[in-house]
Amino acid sequence: MKHTKKFKEAVEKLKHLKNIDKARNILWEVFSKNKCGKQCGKGIRILILNTPCNGFGDIVFAKKIADYMKQWYGATVTIATTTPKGFISLGVKKSMLVKIRTGTYTSHYLSHSEPNDECRRFRTLKLAKLAKYDLIFVAPIVSNFDAELRDVKYIIPYATKTNTFFFSEYNDKSKYSTDFPTGVGNDRMGLLFADQPSRTRYRKLKNPYIMTYVASEEVVPTASKCMMSFIQMVVKKYYLQHNKLDIVIPDWVGDEDYWYYFEKHLHPLLKYYPRIFYKEIGKKKELVYKGVGKGRELTLRADIYPVPNKTMTRLFRHSLEDVLVTGDQSITDVLSCCASKNIFYQIVEWKKSFASNLAALMPNKYLLKKSTACGTLKAIKYKSNYKGFAEKWDFRKNARPKLNGIILAAKAQKENNDFRILADDINKARSYGTLKALNRLKKLY
Repeated sequence: MKHTKKFKEAVEKLKHLKNIDKARNILWEVFSKNKCGKQCGKGIRILILNTPCNGFGDIVFAKKIADYMKQWYGATVTIATTTPKGFISLGVKKSMLVKIRTGTYTSHYLSHSEPNDECRRFRTLKLAKLAKYDLIFVAPIVSNFDAELRDVKYIIPYATKTNTFFFSEYNDKSKYSTDFPTGVGNDRMGLLFADQPSRTRYRKLKNPYIMTYVASEEVVPTASKCMMSFIQMVVKKYYLQHNKLDIVIPDWVGDEDYWYYFEKHLHPLLKYYPRIFYKEIGKKKELVYKGVGKGRELTLRADIYPVPNKTMTRLFRHSLEDVLVTGDQSITDVLSCCASKNIFYQIVEWKKSFASNLAALMPNKYLLKKSTACGTLKAIKYKSNYKGFAEKWDFRKNARPKLNGIILAAKAQKENNDFRILADDINKARSYGTLKALNRLKKLY
């Protein structure tokens, strides 16, 4: 029978166990030093549960975990989510997606009851009956909620201690531990880096361009001010170097509610770029300001997003050296492709811990304060290099041994009946005494 040696090793570890909560870890720990290549997860079915909260980053997070599982192990992966459209916009096939159904409920984010797909506990959701999966990954569990197995069991009744694992958000504030605490600093496992993007330049952007990707004022009330601080900095920095400059911006900037602010603050920039244009999807480039003089042109490009994640990293790669982003995954994508970029970061209230750790460990003094994190004229000559930081905080390297162990343990339970019974006993036991008292493998314990 396969895995007999590993089974005996697991049993021996159980004999010396003092904390029943750690029993589940023994199953994967005995395999964590084993290599697990592209075919070792063949036949393993993985379900990723994803209920995004406050932005697009949680969707990108889950997609990256799914990509790791397929690329590293050849596993079959399904993503169950409240927002399948978000994954489709990133290039995920519909066949990989299952819709988690939502309804009207009262959230502590909302002052009244209304339909909402955001920030949902699993106990408030419904999932159609699916074929059984070997592993369940919650990716990520949002900071506002605890990593609770009983919550997952509302939609996946067969979820257990040994088949369900939780990924935290970057530097979450939860007092409860997760299986994969992502982020930087202390015992964090790092950031979800992606592979290097294509060297081919994005065809829609022929001029030198700057990348910005900032959450709207619906999410962050100071978003317009943040964007404008950055635009003022890069315009002054690059106007002598580039007669034509494009700045890629999110389309919310063009909304009537926000555009007045930008018009007001763009006017002083005419001394650097006498012609300022705005372009959005489906419309021709519009001249919004014409100053004195000819030659230099600034274009705000709201016609680029949304793009798949691979295209996003490609855009970052070929942009000029200063970038402005918000959210966990945007800054991760910049570090993935371009660790020498000057990174400015829109600090949101619920991500202060992540931002402060970035400021200290990158290091980047401008991320210490909201007043400078989005860009400042003082940072025009700023030069950075985060290659050492990126190497140290690479989730792919730091978490791979544990993920190898989890995949191999799931495989062992399919191929070795004793391993399956052992996992069953661990799931049933509420104390070490009850674990030893279970009959099926009692003599071994």
